[in-house]
Amino acid sequence: MKTLITKQSQVEELIQLMVGRELTETYPPRGDCIDHNEVILELKGVTSNGDRNISLKLHKGEILGLGGLVGAGRTELAEMIFGAVPKKSGQMIYKGKEIDPKSPREAIDLGIALVPEDRKRHGAMLGVSIKNNINMPIYERNSRFSVIDEKKELEIAEKYRDNMAIKTPNLDQLIKNLSGGNQQKVILGRWMAANSELIIFDGQPINGFTESFKVFGQGKIGPVPVPVIIMILCFALGAFILNKTYFGRYFYAVGGNIEAARLSGIRTGRVKYLVFALSGFFAGLVLLSRVNSGMGNAGLGYEFKVITAGFRILY
Repeated sequence: MKTLITKQSQVEELIQLMVGRELTETYPPRGDCIDHNEVILELKGVTSNGDRNISLKLHKGEILGLGGLVGAGRTELAEMIFGAVPKKSGQMIYKGKEIDPKSPREAIDLGIALVPEDRKRHGAMLGVSIKNNINMPIYERNSRFSVIDEKKELEIAEKYRDNMAIKTPNLDQLIKNLSGGNQQKVILGRWMAANSELIIFDGQPINGFTESFKVFGQGKIGPVPVPVIIMILCFALGAFILNKTYFGRYFYAVGGNIEAARLSGIRTGRVKYLVFALSGFFAGLVLLSRVNSGMGNAGLGYEFKVITAGFRILY
């Protein structure tokens, strides 16, 4: 927290206070790239998939953000535009013509693409190579009598590997072996290769945590990683709670015989709630700072590790 006098403040100082570190590289100023005379997509009173009476306009060159609480209907609207679910009523006008895609294939052929919220379940074909993932929507365009033009397939994959700066030893690498960020680059490269004119990004990321917060999951104190120090502190705190407080006695009692504990006057529901809340909080804090995202599915695959870590801390 710092108080500044507006007239004496510098932009660089404000940025440093906001992000927690000095930024040495910034984007140059950009002119207005939006063509206000050309509407790419217009929705008029669209109802579908839980959304009701949605109207909006998207101009050429414009980035339009839709926000809301979880369950507000963002994903449902994206799926409807992409043809994954049917439109019930209203008009959808794309590049001056009314459309109503009945499938993702129809939307792709129109030049519409969707980058799903859940990369692993809906975005990347994990058991398929990078080359195949990039070319998948356009194989029919680049084949003759269903025979793939392998030279063109390789050229396209190489082009978008370079354009998207995908880090991989070769294009035959399975996408599941890439980092999350590189998997996302492959998915985006796929839609760039398909010459998509409207790309819908569905997600709820909370990225760009300050450097001081990232220390919880990525930092070191001397040679010792901060997560190890947190684990030791949690063990010490857990040992004190279990051995020196009545909550520890309650915990042992609930774990040994929950019904006997309940009949002994222990609020067993409250004890269980606190145990899971505390273990989830400490494990989640470290995971959040490691993946640098507050997205609800950012920790897919870590579930059992988190549960195990939580019980290890408290037992």
